[in-house]
Amino acid sequence: MIWFLERESDLLICEIRRSTDGTSYEFETAPSDRPPETRCYRSPSELIDRYLHEQSVLRSQGWHPRSDITTDE
Repeated sequence: MIWFLERESDLLICEIRRSTDGTSYEFETAPSDRPPETRCYRSPSELIDRYLHEQSVLRSQGWHPRSDITTDE
């Protein structure tokens, strides 16, 4: 699962995925101004708990889902 967040002109890409070896789960955040940070979790419930916490923190910092709205003129 990949989603994009924005705050003013900043972009943050978040991704949840299975690890390449299939034994754990990864939650990666990739800000536009520094290298990505990847955290590993052994269980889906641990990953979800951390994701919900991180989502709350990001919203309190002003991040919101990116809205690419185009109009035909």
